[in-house]
Amino acid sequence: PTVSSRHALIRLSGDDSLTLTDLGSTNGTYVNGKELERNVETIVKSSDVVVFGDDHLASFIYDASLED
Repeated sequence: PTVSSRHALIRLSGDDSLTLTDLGSTNGTYVNGKELERNVETIVKSSDVVVFGDDHLASFIYDASLED
């Protein structure tokens, strides 16, 4: 109930970086404890802790070298 149906967007950029954008969610998106500004792309690094809403936790582990 604390995650919006269109809460956030995760996007892989051409330079193999990941970005996270809060899409104007009701309960916010947090990276390492800091709330993201709505509709602003934020680069997410491997091992960052992301929280959607009040309690939906994710930890990003991304290694572009594994893509091949």
